[in-house]
Amino acid sequence: MALPANLNLSQFSNKLRVTGFTLHCPTPKAISRTGGGEVLQARLGPSLWQGECQLSFSPQVKTAGIRALIDLLLDPGQTFNFSPVDYYGPAADLGGVALGSASVTLSAVASNNRDLTLAGLPSGYVLSPDDLLSFTHSGGIPALHRLVVGATANGSGVATVEVWPRVRPGWAAGAAVQLKTPFLRAIMLEREPGSSARIMHSGISFNFLQSLR
Repeated sequence: MALPANLNLSQFSNKLRVTGFTLHCPTPKAISRTGGGEVLQARLGPSLWQGECQLSFSPQVKTAGIRALIDLLLDPGQTFNFSPVDYYGPAADLGGVALGSASVTLSAVASNNRDLTLAGLPSGYVLSPDDLLSFTHSGGIPALHRLVVGATANGSGVATVEVWPRVRPGWAAGAAVQLKTPFLRAIMLEREPGSSARIMHSGISFNFLQSLR
């Protein structure tokens, strides 16, 4: 049976043996100066996550399936869910032990689209700057955000944090929030196929860009 147009974490990302990884969320903008020296800036589009994965030196029998999936994902229209491989949960609770089975949800988003309120946290739970979280928009697309300002949950399990990038339209109150394994949806931009030496294969890498569809 054919694989779906979007591969979930278990179908692709969780199979990768990564040795090098980058992830960042730049803001596309234009910069110019007036005759008086004033610097002008204008946003050119949404801030999207992008990054690169470098895969480990492995036996060909283990990389063959991955290479086939990468080739598939280069096809226009194919996407995949991706969780940062260097992330192990909130800084104050690596592995999410204290979080346990808590059902964290999105309660509200402020008008600045950066401050969001979470509910369902354990009382006193600490969220720190640089922690990540994700939740699904109404269209079923996951949104990944990095905390700029953290918070400690009150006795009711509620905390308000500041995130980047800004929350896009389409969020819904009550949406489940992922703190242990946050993820985004991405398209593959290009890949380096690597090379083989007898039974081993090395040098596979690929670049990706967040998808909003």
